[in-house]
Amino acid sequence: MFKVQFDSSESFEISIIDGILKINDKEEMYSVIPLQDNNFKVTGGNDFSIFQLKEFDPVTKSIKLKFNHKIIHLFVKDRMDQILESLGINYERIDSNGVVSAPMPGVITRVILKPGMKVNKGDHLVVLEAMKMENVIKAPVSGLINRINVKTGQNIVKNETICEIVSSE
Repeated sequence: MFKVQFDSSESFEISIIDGILKINDKEEMYSVIPLQDNNFKVTGGNDFSIFQLKEFDPVTKSIKLKFNHKIIHLFVKDRMDQILESLGINYERIDSNGVVSAPMPGVITRVILKPGMKVNKGDHLVVLEAMKMENVIKAPVSGLINRINVKTGQNIVKNETICEIVSSE
């Protein structure tokens, strides 16, 4: 099951079981037909709508669609995201000031970044060991590393600042 949230904070749940799409536990027969220029025709019942895919980010699982001359932002959480969220682990690691924070407590086992280094969205920044698993913390935006607040072997707590990125986006 996927949980989808609009930028307006409205959310709904989607599941697809045996080819049947359920939205908020209501079965619907929908079809999605690809058209030209990232446009899609979505039909359900006797209705149809045309959506244009403007942007998709597989790292943040965010989607930007154009519908009725408006831009819609969708944020998708899969089952693993929902489980981690229920455990108090939040993978939204950047705030509006470019601060990258630890999603969980652990030990920094490897620091890949350097001050002034140019990073692209998705580049590896540090490796955080938590619960005997290595978690690669990736750059959520492209930009320059402004400040690094951690070093190899350092114990950190949840939400502790790892680094600051000056965004180039």
